[in-house]
Amino acid sequence: MLSQQWSGAKGVMFYSTEVLSKTFHLSDDEIKEIPTIAQLLTLGIGGVGALAVIIGMYILDKVGRRSVLILSSFATTVCAALIVVGSKLDIGPMVAASMYLFNFVFQAGAGFIPYLCASELLPYYALGSISGMATSINCLTLFVVSFIFPILDKSIGVYLFVPFIVTNFVTFLFGVFMMPEAKGKSIAEVVDEYKGPVRFVAGPFNKHRQTESPEAA
Repeated sequence: MLSQQWSGAKGVMFYSTEVLSKTFHLSDDEIKEIPTIAQLLTLGIGGVGALAVIIGMYILDKVGRRSVLILSSFATTVCAALIVVGSKLDIGPMVAASMYLFNFVFQAGAGFIPYLCASELLPYYALGSISGMATSINCLTLFVVSFIFPILDKSIGVYLFVPFIVTNFVTFLFGVFMMPEAKGKSIAEVVDEYKGPVRFVAGPFNKHRQTESPEAA
């Protein structure tokens, strides 16, 4: 949940009109002429996100939760970097295209996987309390990110998405080294396979080999 809100996706959705208005150097008179190009592009960003969720749900069972999260978080890292480059070079179309792609790859994976995986990775006796705690953290983090996003925009300008490059890359590393794959496994199998305080998994897209049962031995 933390990685989801710190990805920068909510900033794209909430403040894309303001960011794109500055990127395309819209004057005060142009901003007053509704709809502006920034507003139209923001509508498109939302539409792309809705389409991405449908596509993500389709490929999720084919690829696996962990692999989708890894690909999604890596892609958002790249897109955030492209937004910074486009802003620094003052290339408006590059910034807009990167925002579109950012929202697409986020909504197709990292946007909904945290909600899905809770019921697949947690035993039933802990699901309610941990889900409630995660929801509270999610809402609190959303408030913090929404509050500081315009502050970051004013303070660091074209480097606004640099912090989100870092957070998305951390999510990528978490997916590669620590996130279990729950596809085709029961909760008992996941808990037994990855039990322990911290468990590092094998590789980016390799399924963790199941331990041999005592009966098979």
